[in-house]
Amino acid sequence: MAKNDTITTTPAEVWVLKEDACKLIEAKGYGSSPRQVERLAARGLIAAKRQSIDGRSRPLYSEESIAKLPERSSVQLDGPGAAVATKPSLTNSDALAGLSSLLSLSYGRRMLLKAAPDQPEEAPPIYIGLMEAARLSGVARARIKEQAESRLIRAIRQQGRIRVHRDDLNAMQLFL
Repeated sequence: MAKNDTITTTPAEVWVLKEDACKLIEAKGYGSSPRQVERLAARGLIAAKRQSIDGRSRPLYSEESIAKLPERSSVQLDGPGAAVATKPSLTNSDALAGLSSLLSLSYGRRMLLKAAPDQPEEAPPIYIGLMEAARLSGVARARIKEQAESRLIRAIRQQGRIRVHRDDLNAMQLFL
């Protein structure tokens, strides 16, 4: 069977190979890429099937479904060898309306955020554990614990752990 032969299953149904389908969709303005044929078939815009030809399973595409594809209009940009660009599906007024609604939405969100009262920052805890106290003061945990037990700095026992007053870390008596 030749490469560009068409395969007819019934008189009304004509199936073509991918190479011929490329030529047919190019006439419709969709480009001539084999991948584009696959994309259109994946979206269900072109009927496709697989059939064994010369012992190989080959994809076939319905010529009738390709003929039913809507024309894709395009405009030629200025200059020699310029690329072909497709016309946007939205008019300028539609695009501007969508953009203005998007901007008003983001403006409204910013206004709501500005109008919301600022949450006060969470104050650091007054009593802190020995690990945190050692990290903040640079003094060993054992020394801080010793001063807390001898009541030289304010401390409490909370859930079996010693917690010291944050302000007393600077007033600790450090003896060498």
